[in-house]
Amino acid sequence: MSPTRKFVASGLFGIALGFAVLALAGYVAVRAESQRRAAGAWLRHTIQVQSDLYQLYGLLQAAESGQRGFIITQDERYLDACFEATRKLPV
Repeated sequence: MSPTRKFVASGLFGIALGFAVLALAGYVAVRAESQRRAAGAWLRHTIQVQSDLYQLYGLLQAAESGQRGFIITQDERYLDACFEATRKLPV
């Protein structure tokens, strides 16, 4: 093989290798972005679930407090808070 052909062959190999590395880098970037979006979706879901649980906890506390007030005083006005909280419960 002549030196000129060797030079051209090595140049083509270098270009092909460069494109292969560029394609691999593009694939890695696209894959990382996809995983980042999936992680973001799970994070939003987790935050929503936590928010719902905090709201549920508050409603249960209000119902329990109204129930306790009625038991202690026998005043039915305390049951209004209990019924209101129970009505809002997502059951």
